[in-house]
Amino acid sequence: MNRHLPQLVAAALCAVLALAVVWKLGWLAPTPPPFVPPQAKPWHHPHAFTVPAGWEKLKAGDAFTVYAPPGTMLSAPNEETSTGRNKADLPGHDAYVGHIDGPGFALRFDYGAFDDDLSFAGTGRDVLEEALKIDGRDANIVTANHLPENVSFAPSDPYFIGLLVPRVTPRTAYYGLSDVVWNRLRLFGYAKTQADAATVRQILSTVEFTTPPPR
Repeated sequence: MNRHLPQLVAAALCAVLALAVVWKLGWLAPTPPPFVPPQAKPWHHPHAFTVPAGWEKLKAGDAFTVYAPPGTMLSAPNEETSTGRNKADLPGHDAYVGHIDGPGFALRFDYGAFDDDLSFAGTGRDVLEEALKIDGRDANIVTANHLPENVSFAPSDPYFIGLLVPRVTPRTAYYGLSDVVWNRLRLFGYAKTQADAATVRQILSTVEFTTPPPR
């Protein structure tokens, strides 16, 4: 038997004990990564399609933004549009109103605490309604063809398409009402061709609001 074996065993045990003490004290513990505060997640939701290159971002006051093809004009209240229309052509006593006019289409918008919807489109042909999310909010897109001339907003072209977002932001102080009412967005109009209507459908899916969606 090796007479040095007890000394070797004792030395090994001492080394293991020393390593255990060092590890316990944290001297050999790996350096923790630096603390990185969590980043706030963006509340804007991705668009339903990729915005085409060259499309321009249009801003409707403090209400919403939208992307549209080059040459599209957004006209705010009290400003004449490229087609010569103005605020007098639109309802707007309790809403922010305006026009979006582009190549092959003409749209109106109103944003505020009102009760109007897109039910008048039901008088047209081939009526379709699609439920979807717009910037994190429930919404509906309605399409129809050849609405009659006697509807509230007489058709300028054959193809109707409209977006309604009924609950954008809550509005508590409204003409003395105690109940909470909601600002809503209605963006609708007419397109000359089916291809123009498809472009409007893409435009509607790019709407983003300037406030985060309600929780």
